[in-house]
Amino acid sequence: SLTNTRGICWGAGKLFIGLVDMGRVGVFTPDGELISWIGQMGQFPNPLDIVYDAGRRRLLIVDNKVHNVFVYSETGDSLFALGKRGDAEGEFNFPQSAAVDPDGNMYVVDAFNFRVEIFDVNGKFLRAFGRQGNVYGAFLRPKGIALDKTSASTPNVYITGETKSTDFTSAVTPPGVGLTCAGNSGSLAFVAELSQTALNVPSVAYSACFGHISGAATTSGNAI
Repeated sequence: SLTNTRGICWGAGKLFIGLVDMGRVGVFTPDGELISWIGQMGQFPNPLDIVYDAGRRRLLIVDNKVHNVFVYSETGDSLFALGKRGDAEGEFNFPQSAAVDPDGNMYVVDAFNFRVEIFDVNGKFLRAFGRQGNVYGAFLRPKGIALDKTSASTPNVYITGETKSTDFTSAVTPPGVGLTCAGNSGSLAFVAELSQTALNVPSVAYSACFGHISGAATTSGNAI
């Protein structure tokens, strides 16, 4: 039986599961039979998220304990790693999750640097967006990420997180509503999980250019 599992994904007809007690990723058949291992024993102390890149037949393994994103072939060959602990470009402070667009660009949620970092298919840092704050376009604790297929190079980016605000009654007009994204830089949509569940307030969603507000689905709510 599996205990103390973390990230999981499906790809190439197999299941890839992060196992904390083993410090590695197990590769399983759909019936749960172990096929092979990815990584050496203890290499991934907390494989929080695993993403399968079907276009390149490789895996992204996000480990927030060592502040790295490891890139492996689906057969278990180490290709390269992204980041180290820090706050400079290309560095991480407790990365949480990742996503890959059709071109192979990699998007990593860098939770306690309050941003999303984007790397090209070979691991070169491209850009980042986000900042700490309790206003529209800022992060308090970003967690999950997903991309849609609006465009291969500029997909919409969806991020989940938590709001810490206790004021859900007043309408807050985001600054810059109607701003046009320069250079077709894409849009960013936040989906906030409200931490005060007893208040029974629905999730908040709004869209933005990378780091700039361009519109809002609602004018109530705060940062995530």
